[in-house]
Amino acid sequence: MPRIAKGSALSALFQLAGVDSQKTTLFSRINCLVMVLLLLANAVGAVEVTAAPSKLEKPLTDRVAGHDYPAIARPWNLCLDFSKPERQQEILKHDISWESIGGERNGLGDRPIGANWAGKYIALGTSFANLNDCLERRRKLLAANPNAIYLAELRWRDYTDSSLPKEHEFWKRDRNGDRIPASGDKMNEPRYYLDIDNPKLTEHLCQQAKCMVESGVFDGVFLDWYGPSASFLKKLREALGPTHLIIINANYKYDPERAMYINGAYMECYKTNNPESLPLWEKTVCAPKINVVDMMGEEVNCTGEPDLKRMRNTTTFSLIHSNGYVLYGDHYHKHRWFSFWNTKLGEPKGEKSKLMQGAFKREFTNGVVVNNSGDKPLTIKFDALKKRASNNTTGRSFTIESGDGDFFINAN
Repeated sequence: MPRIAKGSALSALFQLAGVDSQKTTLFSRINCLVMVLLLLANAVGAVEVTAAPSKLEKPLTDRVAGHDYPAIARPWNLCLDFSKPERQQEILKHDISWESIGGERNGLGDRPIGANWAGKYIALGTSFANLNDCLERRRKLLAANPNAIYLAELRWRDYTDSSLPKEHEFWKRDRNGDRIPASGDKMNEPRYYLDIDNPKLTEHLCQQAKCMVESGVFDGVFLDWYGPSASFLKKLREALGPTHLIIINANYKYDPERAMYINGAYMECYKTNNPESLPLWEKTVCAPKINVVDMMGEEVNCTGEPDLKRMRNTTTFSLIHSNGYVLYGDHYHKHRWFSFWNTKLGEPKGEKSKLMQGAFKREFTNGVVVNNSGDKPLTIKFDALKKRASNNTTGRSFTIESGDGDFFINAN
């Protein structure tokens, strides 16, 4: 092992850290040197340090592989069954979450991380105004749920009126030079399309995405509205590299070109049927895979009685056809917490097997998942006693109605 000369500048740095440079391993010396350099940079205030993920975190691939089954998603919005003081407890119930980045003076709100762009215009941000707070919140969340995934929305399609100067080149304009109003859910102020064909905007978006992940705050990025194009996603993947996550809102669509560059599709289901595209996405997206099925089956704000049958059908459908995540909520992704989701299925023991047209089962270490999306009732028989999760009945033979699903847990 190389020796460090006494009295040298390098030896002095180790003395500053209180370390005997002659009695430590090379690895320890490197760690100490990094620590000293960070202290010096912080003292002079002249160097911006890019934060790295905490060494206490599990590797990203292990977190994706190690989540619970079922794994519940939290896209943007909250679970209504928890009060505001219980917000962190509510967030921790979910295994994947994403949020919008706020403006410089925004509060945390109901967001898990609460990152805010620095600067006057939110669309032009390239660094976080509250980086240290974000890293601390992330540390606490992962300490309590070590397998959780946290993503940030990368807005590429549109922004609100005050997010950019009105004359900025990133706005998409009509023949008269006026900004073009964007469709979509109503927001607090008018929204306008961005000019995604502008190469400067593409470069800027990639820079924003790199900030999101290289800061150590987020594990990856989420793109709404299907993402701009496969060519854009290719550039985004090149910017982020293979170790960070990219997920797009695909609704019911499937695109093998986009699949080459992303880790998952968010299937925001606004119809009554489950997405037939899920098995295709699960087969073709990049690892680690984070496909999400979100059935918007509830009334707005989850008023009225929930359709438990439909919730079970969507939950079991997701578990049959993927190793991903699921949610059943309203149009704005507010949701309840169903006791059905508290079931601990363990790990998948293999792939699905077909029972009849539209009906499948899949075995887990703690039981069997059955989904019946066929057009008639299904009766399934087991050799050993099972307990049905939906009503806690025990037996060896059960009937699952059309459009339903259930968990059958090992009785022992």
